[in-house]
Amino acid sequence: RRAWLMDHTSAELGLAAVVRGNWDRAAYYARNGYQRFLQVWSGLHPCAVAARQDALHALQRLVEIEEACDVAVTFRERGKDLASSGGAHAQGSPDHDVSRSTSQAVAAVQSLLSRWAHQLPDPAMGPPIVWSEVIDARKTTLDLLLRDLERGHKATTNQIAELRLDVDHHLASIRYRAAMSAVAHGVRPVAKRHIKDA
Repeated sequence: RRAWLMDHTSAELGLAAVVRGNWDRAAYYARNGYQRFLQVWSGLHPCAVAARQDALHALQRLVEIEEACDVAVTFRERGKDLASSGGAHAQGSPDHDVSRSTSQAVAAVQSLLSRWAHQLPDPAMGPPIVWSEVIDARKTTLDLLLRDLERGHKATTNQIAELRLDVDHHLASIRYRAAMSAVAHGVRPVAKRHIKDA
């Protein structure tokens, strides 16, 4: 059973690890998913277009989980560096160093949002369930990245509020695109749900 779960639900296991705050475990599941993807991909016939698209849709969530894990690990390492040095470096005061570290962490999340804005399912080929899975995974990982940023890097209320607006705008944007895709696929109730959630 464990092997089957690892082979077929790596993205779900990764998200469950993210929810528990275990980013290392989430990255492990994502890497395991890559291995499974390669095995499946190598066994697909070049003409098996639908099966190849399904495999690529599953890969997107794995990639994004790993990207979020990379950002979270960067948060953690910078926090450790500040703690081990007492927050004091030759170039500035402890407050300056913490502020710089926080600014870098905020920039890392903004960079992730910018990258993800261009990593979307194909509106014509991506079925509505794929859009929903991508949106749910992004919301989960982004919410927990913001939580870690607020707790571990002592981000200010204004920084968190501004970043939250960026996240909300990003999610609303892809929900709107998901709604348009659902309409194109003739699934209007799903389109209405995305519009309502946006």
